Order: sequence, then C-alpha cells, then structure tokens
Amino acid sequence: MDESPPTAEVVALRRRVERERKARAEAERLLERRSRELFESNAELERRLAQIEAQDAMLRVLTAPIIRVWERVLLVPLSGRIDAETTALLTSTLLEAAAGRDAAWVIFDASGVIDLGRSALERMRKIVDALRLLGVAVVITGIRPAIAGVIAAAGVQVPATIRRDLADGLRFCIERTTGAPR
Repeated sequence: MDESPPTAEVVALRRRVERERKARAEAERLLERRSRELFESNAELERRLAQIEAQDAMLRVLTAPIIRVWERVLLVPLSGRIDAETTALLTSTLLEAAAGRDAAWVIFDASGVIDLGRSALERMRKIVDALRLLGVAVVITGIRPAIAGVIAAAGVQVPATIRRDLADGLRFCIERTTGAPR
C-alpha cells in the first residue's frame, strides 16, 4: 500500500483536531481548577454557616439564661426581642430546671426586653401556666412602660406576681421562701 502525502484538507483536519484536543485539555484543566475552587468555597461557606449557627444558639441561651439566685429561687433575665425560638427554648429548659432544682419561685426580669409581640406574650403566659402546674410561683419584674402598654393592649391576663424591679422581686421571693422579711 502506497502512502501518498496527505492532502491539504487532511492536514487542515489534523490541525483542527489538534487545536480541539488542546482546547479540550485546557477546558478540562479549567474545569478541574474551578471545581476545586468551588469545593473549597463551599467548604468555607459551610464552616461559616456552622459558626453562625453556633453563635445564634449561644445568643439564644444568653437571651434568657436560668440562674439560681437563692435557695429555691431561679432568675430568668430576659433581654432583646422575645420571639418563638426564645420561648421554645425557655419552655424546654426552664421547666426541666425548675423541677430539677426544686424551685419554688421563678423570677422573670423583663427590664432588658425591647420587643414582645402578642404571640410571644401568649407563649410566655403558657410557660407561666406550666410552671404553676409544677407548683412553681412566678414573679415578673422590670416591665418597662412600652412593654406594659403591649400587655395591656393585648388584654392578656398575666398569672404572676408583678414587682417594680428585680431587687423588689427577689426580696418578695426570699421573704416567702424563708418566712422572714429582709
């Protein structure tokens, strides 16, 4: 079989095929690099999301911590915006804490609350009702004028003892826990 020199058309096709191979190899390298960059970027975004979620959980806990301030007296200083997540966290943790620590009193200090909507107010009332079912009395202190207005406008009955400030609320609980005025 005689090999004749390739025609101009064959040479042009070979060059075209070679250019396309090089272009494809370059595209594959670019795709590999972009895939690696996207993977690394996605991993970084997942790390940041986990960090934000952890910070959010910490903020939720700090929004309503449960502190033993006296024998059988727990304090829940509320701050910021009281919403569904805050009240859900309170419901689960506070009922367990009150029962586990043999609490007779829970003081909610609302002096740091900046926003309390009607739905959050209803959920807080349900928490108070649940505490009362456990035999725990509730005192609410530090209600600011704006929050008092929200409560009054909502017409929600608050089944708790109300005291002007935390010191007065704590004194009230201690007197009833120990039987002696302080």
